[in-house]
Amino acid sequence: MQNTDNKKQLKRPSQSREVLGSKVRLVNHVSLIALTLISVVALWLVSPSRTMLLTLLAESSSPDVALAFLYALDKSVQDDEDIKYLMFKNHLILNNLVKAEAIILPLLKDVNGQRNWKAFEKYLNLLLVQYSVAQTSKEKQQKLKEIKSLFDKVGSISDPNIARVFADSALAMGFVKKAYQYLLPYRHNLSITNEKELLRFALQFSDYSAALMHQQNIFDQHQNISQLKKLLSLYDSASQRAEAYLFIKEYDLNASNNPRRINIVSSNEFVVLSVEQALLQNDNEFARSQVEKIIGRPISETFLSRIVKASIARNDLQLAVITSERKASLYPTQKNIAQAHDIAIWHGDIFRALELTHLRVANNPSEVNIRQAIKESIALGDYSSQGKYYRMLASHHLLTRSEYDSFIKIIELTEGSRTAIIVVNDLLQSSSDNESILGYIVNDRRKQLLLHKARLHSYFSEFDI
Repeated sequence: MQNTDNKKQLKRPSQSREVLGSKVRLVNHVSLIALTLISVVALWLVSPSRTMLLTLLAESSSPDVALAFLYALDKSVQDDEDIKYLMFKNHLILNNLVKAEAIILPLLKDVNGQRNWKAFEKYLNLLLVQYSVAQTSKEKQQKLKEIKSLFDKVGSISDPNIARVFADSALAMGFVKKAYQYLLPYRHNLSITNEKELLRFALQFSDYSAALMHQQNIFDQHQNISQLKKLLSLYDSASQRAEAYLFIKEYDLNASNNPRRINIVSSNEFVVLSVEQALLQNDNEFARSQVEKIIGRPISETFLSRIVKASIARNDLQLAVITSERKASLYPTQKNIAQAHDIAIWHGDIFRALELTHLRVANNPSEVNIRQAIKESIALGDYSSQGKYYRMLASHHLLTRSEYDSFIKIIELTEGSRTAIIVVNDLLQSSSDNESILGYIVNDRRKQLLLHKARLHSYFSEFDI
């Protein structure tokens, strides 16, 4: 009997487990939602804090549960936008886009004459989601049309953060001008936008007037040559060259009381820029006054070349002569000297041209350069230079038959007959050392020189030579 009772007692734990197991199976998903709702309501009754409840629901990891409670709460609390927004949010999470739209559309209304920007922001987000999940091109086109319609309806936005959201969305959809429109009122709010971003947008839709405004502001902030060049470039793109010239001239004239301006206007590059702008507007006087500032100081070949080019383009040959000569003296390449020489010839300044020819021969005493120097010396009646260059030809055995006569006459005229005799003797010695000079017969050359020698000695009654 006792054994039977013990067996019955041993069965009880297993029976208890069966009972417990059956109870666990009764707590299904529906029951869990119900228990959650009851718990939340109980918490609300104990501590009726609306903010706490909404915070808990916003942080819920189960959108189904949150929505069930929010719908119940929405019935008891009419027109609570915070509840609506949470419902909207959870429907988006669950991809219930139609229901999300039904919730947000009634909120797109003005409140006390003010737009409900928070609702507009959420509606824009919904449209973007709908666009991204659209399956066909037709659906996408329809959603794009709705997005564009929203942008068209929304002009300026009083909330800076929402303005930034709208701007970013407009950029993502390719509506750069709308993005610019939303951000422009906040150009001084660096947490939202800045002048450089607005400048970039204005250039993208080719609004050069707006771009100039922003670049002007950027230049005013930084006051450096780099930003000045960008500003002048924009003036040019906007076909406002006269305005560019007036700006740079005014900037130069009013720099005396501003240390930052003084630093800029005294730089070589600013002077070059101002000269270019002045010449474009035919203000040659201002251009020359600017060149006077730099003509005596070290300056790059590139800057001088720019002034020369601008001067020639505007037919200011006087300024071109001055700057090209300066370039030739600082950077005496054959190209620079030849350019300065040619400009001087064009300007009719043959004396300056001869000076440049002297420089050219000094740097490259080629036959061509020497003969050009002789030619210019003859044109100017510069006997001293003629004698100098004839000597150079003679030293290289490059004198022609006619040049022998010219050389000896020039030496006789400038240095006297005694020196001419020495020259003739040197030429005779040179001809005897060479059987032929450039194809000419030596004997014929010697006869010519001997006649000159006899003539010169006769001046001194020296006939026994």
